[in-house]
Amino acid sequence: AQQLVHSTAMLACESAGVDGSHMAQVTTIFWIPREMSGAVIGKQGATLGAIREQAGVKIQFGKEEIKNMRPCSITGTLQSVVQAQTLIHKLIVQEQQTKGLG
Repeated sequence: AQQLVHSTAMLACESAGVDGSHMAQVTTIFWIPREMSGAVIGKQGATLGAIREQAGVKIQFGKEEIKNMRPCSITGTLQSVVQAQTLIHKLIVQEQQTKGLG
């Protein structure tokens, strides 16, 4: 869905004669269940660092919680952001299965 929105926005910029290059970088907020945040961050931030490096994104984990969820801000190219979200989602599913939550 994010790729569709990005593509549509780029086409709109192109047809309007507007420079869409500023849309090369996107930021999304990915909400992480509080009980999974430790698994996503990893020991001394190792897992988060590996995701940053593998996907080529900037990730900031918010400390505040809303309804037992923590915000994870992911910035990079759309493809990189989607890759990071996929890695995080797989990690959460794996952790839930390990803990018998999923």
